[in-house]
Amino acid sequence: MLATNLLDEAVYETAVFGELYHYRWGIETYYGLLKGRLDLENFTGRSPEAVRQDVYATIFLSNLESVLTRPRNASWPTPRPNVNTPVR
Repeated sequence: MLATNLLDEAVYETAVFGELYHYRWGIETYYGLLKGRLDLENFTGRSPEAVRQDVYATIFLSNLESVLTRPRNASWPTPRPNVNTPVR
C-alpha cells in the first residue's frame, strides 16, 4: 500500500509512483538488514553516545563487508544451465 498527499493527477502521474517505489526498495531492504544486525534491544551502552557509536559501527562494518565481498562475488563463475551437459 502506498499513501501520499500528492493528489493532483495532472502534476503527479500515478505510474511514476511505482517507479519511485522500485528505487526505494533497495534502501528499505538495507534498513532491514541493518536493523537485524543492530539487534536493537542489545546496545553496548545506555547513553545516546553509546547508541550512536553502535549505529555508526554497524553501518561502517556493513559497508566494509560490501566493499570486501564485491570483488569475490564478481569473480564467481556463472552456473551451467544443465549439469548433465558435458563441458566442451
